[in-house]
Amino acid sequence: MCVAIVGLGLLAVLCLRAPPPQAGTFAIFVAMAVLTEAAVIKLPNGVRTSVTFALVFPAVFIFGLPWAATLYAAGAFLGGWVLQKRPFSVAAFNAGQFSLAVLLGGYLHFASGGSALIPTVFPAIFFVTGFMASNHLLVSTYYSLLNPGRYGVRDWLESLMWDALNYALKVPLGFLVFIVHVDLGLAGTAAMSASVLAVANLLRLQTLLSAANNQLKAIQEVSLGVTSSLDLERVFEAASDGIVRVLGADECAIFLWDEGRQQLTLAYVERPDPDLFKGLKFRLGEGLVGSVAQNRKAEIVGDVLKDPRGGTVPGDKSRSLMLIPLIIGERLIGEIVAGKNEPGAFRKDSLRVMGILCTQVAVAIENASLYWQTRLLAITDGLTGLYNYRYFAARLSEEIKRCRRTGQPLSLVYLDLDGFKDLNDQYGHLAGDQILKEVAGLLKHRVRESDVAVRYAGDEFALLLVGTPVEEAAGVADRLKQDVEAHDFLASFPSGPVRIRVSIGAATHPEHAMDEVELVRAADRAMYATKTGIRLKANLPDTDK
Repeated sequence: MCVAIVGLGLLAVLCLRAPPPQAGTFAIFVAMAVLTEAAVIKLPNGVRTSVTFALVFPAVFIFGLPWAATLYAAGAFLGGWVLQKRPFSVAAFNAGQFSLAVLLGGYLHFASGGSALIPTVFPAIFFVTGFMASNHLLVSTYYSLLNPGRYGVRDWLESLMWDALNYALKVPLGFLVFIVHVDLGLAGTAAMSASVLAVANLLRLQTLLSAANNQLKAIQEVSLGVTSSLDLERVFEAASDGIVRVLGADECAIFLWDEGRQQLTLAYVERPDPDLFKGLKFRLGEGLVGSVAQNRKAEIVGDVLKDPRGGTVPGDKSRSLMLIPLIIGERLIGEIVAGKNEPGAFRKDSLRVMGILCTQVAVAIENASLYWQTRLLAITDGLTGLYNYRYFAARLSEEIKRCRRTGQPLSLVYLDLDGFKDLNDQYGHLAGDQILKEVAGLLKHRVRESDVAVRYAGDEFALLLVGTPVEEAAGVADRLKQDVEAHDFLASFPSGPVRIRVSIGAATHPEHAMDEVELVRAADRAMYATKTGIRLKANLPDTDK
């Protein structure tokens, strides 16, 4: 707002000292300036521009410098805030910075010997140079403050290049407006201004068609990316990259709906600091994310700081949000949230495109999830939720190969429930199943993320301890034995609680075995040694010598 206050304040002082313009002609120029500012043209680098300068440049010689600056300020403010519905602060900033840019350009024009009545080529070059320099300095500073570290010298040079091409059209058009005004007066001014507006809309349509074509290409690429893989992480990555590219967003987050917990949980985030979003989750109706999921309707939030629902992440710099629920049929799959650091950055016409894209993303996420659920069922024991023997055999072979390459140890702990058949006979198979589930729970409590807990067969369990030497494996085995034998099983059953004993043994590669078959046999022998009361040091297997 400082730029707006300084620019408009200086303009007000200068206008009070300048003679008033001819009302009818000035009104036509103001109306055309508002309309051309509303017909904003979005350049390929994402910067917004217009052809309003083609009206402002001749206005310097028709009305005088202060009123030409007033013309641009009025067009920028009314066209941006009233017609384009941009935030008040953005429209005010544009009005202020355009005022300063016109005044600086005019000062250089007159300082270089330019006339106040007739535009000439060389002073006009100074005018355009001064205007562009101050305009780009203020706008670049504004974007740098909104996007720290994201808008640098390269972005500024690219913007300058596109603007130079734009002024190559606007300056000659401005000369033409001045000539027509001198020759034909008010009628000619009105006709020429209408022509300028027509040019603005043609350029706008051209850029919109180009942008739409680029969006369609991006949608096609994203659709291929998300549907060509059953890896959920790759689907997330392809979807997020595409959404950031299509919308020009600064960040993108993907939430998945957890039916069991009845909440949206963050599954993937692009660009911002991941630590800001770690563990983020929302219930239906909670904050912006939960509200959109509950209503199941895509929504654009122009400024999150002014939305009463809140629910934003502390430290997150996004001011504009586009939130799109992922729905298949009547089922909620998740939600995609795209953010941009400046307020009022997303337009409603983008919702239709994003709706098409997010439908593809929802189907891809569903297919990938079903694939991994099916695969998980194939390697998981249905009763205990532990991995089954099929997974154990494959994983053991992989870990042995890895250990041979890295030289790290690999330990196997083997566990068997003593007298489990008698427990089944005495208490029934339902009780036996419950005991197996509770043992599995104790195993899960003991393992690290890198370890593998397995229901080997029947009442036999195994722990694959990655990178664990023999002494530590023996310690894990001892603690696990204590856990099981101190646990009250069947506490919720009428026959409970029940205490059980276990036999447990451990073996390590390469100390006790060189391949997976030998390692299983070594752990099995160590376990049977404890079952028969022969406890070898650190559960070392027999040497068979």
